[in-house]
Amino acid sequence: MIEKRGTPANSAAAKPAARDYYRCVVCRQLRLARQATLWQCAECGQAYPVLDGIPALYLEERVGGHDRELRDRLYNGLLGRHYQQLMPLLTLPVRPWRLAWKGWVVFGAVVAMLVAAGGLLVLLAFNGFAKPNGLHALAAAGLVVAGAMATRHPYFLYLLVLAVPVRVATLLRPYHPVLTFNAIHAELIASLRAKRGLRILDTCSGTGDSLLRHGWTSLDASFVALDLSSTMLRRARDRNAKAKLPIEFVLANCADLPFDSDSFDVVLSYGGFNGFTDPGSALREMTRVVRPGGLLVIYDEQLDEGASWVERVYFRRVCSPHDTIDRFPVSAVPDSLDLVRVHQVYRYYYLCVARKRDALDTSGRTVDAGAHAETWSRQALRVA
Repeated sequence: MIEKRGTPANSAAAKPAARDYYRCVVCRQLRLARQATLWQCAECGQAYPVLDGIPALYLEERVGGHDRELRDRLYNGLLGRHYQQLMPLLTLPVRPWRLAWKGWVVFGAVVAMLVAAGGLLVLLAFNGFAKPNGLHALAAAGLVVAGAMATRHPYFLYLLVLAVPVRVATLLRPYHPVLTFNAIHAELIASLRAKRGLRILDTCSGTGDSLLRHGWTSLDASFVALDLSSTMLRRARDRNAKAKLPIEFVLANCADLPFDSDSFDVVLSYGGFNGFTDPGSALREMTRVVRPGGLLVIYDEQLDEGASWVERVYFRRVCSPHDTIDRFPVSAVPDSLDLVRVHQVYRYYYLCVARKRDALDTSGRTVDAGAHAETWSRQALRVA
């Protein structure tokens, strides 16, 4: 738990934070001093624990109920401990074959084992449960474990039922975006290539997979990887142990970011945004910490309007069962964001790219929500 102390830390071991953009979430002052076991605000005395070397710069009472539930039930649990193995399975039906064939082998093996276990027990029942053996006990135990997992994580059960139909639907009617995920990223990275000393914040960083995969670490930049799950963030730190990239790891609440305003050149969010208790508050906070002229990139679930019924069921039950919204909330875009583009890059996912405009810029905004333009009511849209 985060403790509150009445007096600031004044021991010789306390040192100012290495980065001047960290701020106390209580008094909003840039006076955090760090020690091995805690960071403490020299202004108000608020102390923040350091968990396994990672500072927890948030107040538990300010964490949204849904955020807390996802952290405790999923990301600090089974999904967080085996994220690298389980997440590719959830997107198995829509991943390219060259990337997914191993997952299909695992999927086929699981289905075969469940069918075999069920068949053994049915035969045993037909025989009046005569002469049960260790194989029958193993089959029963396997089905009990599978049932318990399906009860706690029902999206895996839906995946078993829907994987093949969704794969067939995808092959029969593939989705072709106007701009691809990779093309947009290539353009963004190219626009930043000549800049030096960039600061990049990766919110909902999880295991750090997206930060490491999409070209951002090829830039001349320092990074902050932020998440609310200690299990996930420890895995990100462990992955970076070999890469040795300039990444700081911070446990924090996206709706109450522990950074000064205008601190980062780029703020990223790959997955997680749609599951926030209050996505609008998180979007305002992300916008606040971006510098004028800086870049905001958000990637999460959003279903293409032309999806078939089986794809819609898959989207609801497997892709986004824990989301609080099912598309990018264009109506919550802060006035300080400009050149907002919401790209439907896959049948099930959007990529939003926006720039923060200068405070003195009074020109009109451009907000393009593509096929979802009807959800924007406060501002006229220019739809490409």
